[in-house]
Amino acid sequence: PIMIPWNSTLSLHYRMIAYDTSGNMNTTVERTVTVTDNDVPVFGTDSSDPTAYTGDDFTFGIVVTDNIAVQDVWVIYRFNSGPDQNLSLTGTGPYSAVLEMPVSILGTMTYTFFAVDASGNLESTPGITVQLLDNDRPLLRNGSAQKAYVGERFRFIVSLWDNDPNKGTVYV
Repeated sequence: PIMIPWNSTLSLHYRMIAYDTSGNMNTTVERTVTVTDNDVPVFGTDSSDPTAYTGDDFTFGIVVTDNIAVQDVWVIYRFNSGPDQNLSLTGTGPYSAVLEMPVSILGTMTYTFFAVDASGNLESTPGITVQLLDNDRPLLRNGSAQKAYVGERFRFIVSLWDNDPNKGTVYV
């Protein structure tokens, strides 16, 4: 047997030759065998951010290698139990993409990396879940009057909004 090079899809060309003890020789016609890449891409280190924060950028990062050539790398992610969304990664090692986290969603983000090589071999990582935490200040608008009068009550008018409806009371 011969070993097909691990990083080549060049066709194998060969012919067989036989000799007998009288010195007679015979040969076959040249045969060509197509070499097919059946090795999937290999994932290395996931350098994605360990936690996501509302309104901030989250960086996905993953090392991907292939014995022939990586063609495409992408991530499919979802917030909590929401719909899957797709984002292409760029680069060569690591591949990366930046996603701005939504302001009004808290909980978790689950993501899975996918890679396909030049021969169409597809591979994916197990799903990874990170916490999506609130680090945004509440919004505060002061609608109080511009003047106050001696001996009279002054009324404070404040509008509040926070991206986390579960925070409860917001104090002013």
